Amino acid sequence: MQKESKFLTELSHSFKLHPNCNFYKIPDAPTADRFSIKRPFDVFLHIGNIPVAIEAKTLSKEGAINYNLLREHQKEALEEFESVPGRYSYVFVNIRQKRDIVDDLEHINDMYIISHSHLREVGSIFKKDLKKYNPVKGKGRLFDVSSFITEVRLLDSL
Repeated sequence: MQKESKFLTELSHSFKLHPNCNFYKIPDAPTADRFSIKRPFDVFLHIGNIPVAIEAKTLSKEGAINYNLLREHQKEALEEFESVPGRYSYVFVNIRQKRDIVDDLEHINDMYIISHSHLREVGSIFKKDLKKYNPVKGKGRLFDVSSFITEVRLLDSL
């Protein structure tokens, strides 16, 4: 299983633990040629009546998160989605690194949740600044997404 696919499966399982959350992974086009329809983003999520678009990215090591991780059609789709009041779009970045005794690397399975508009505005989030974004630690095959759900509900109530 590819890393991003594994990450999406873990996200799906994580959101399914919460009532009033409906997680829908948008399927890829059956053929991957230049004429096929491109998926606008990875996930359509409903938190109660609040629509949320999610683009998921996976990195193999901790480093800068750059707005250019997104393809042009993904940037456009996320921007269009959040242009409607009451809709929100996010980029979920999973940094997944296996433990390596030889290189003295620890196992990492962290998720950073960044609003699309914030990432577009700042352009890049450097490695030294990542901790400010409160990484969500992966526990087994799950992520605790409860604080994200609360944040979206609070945003929607403003």
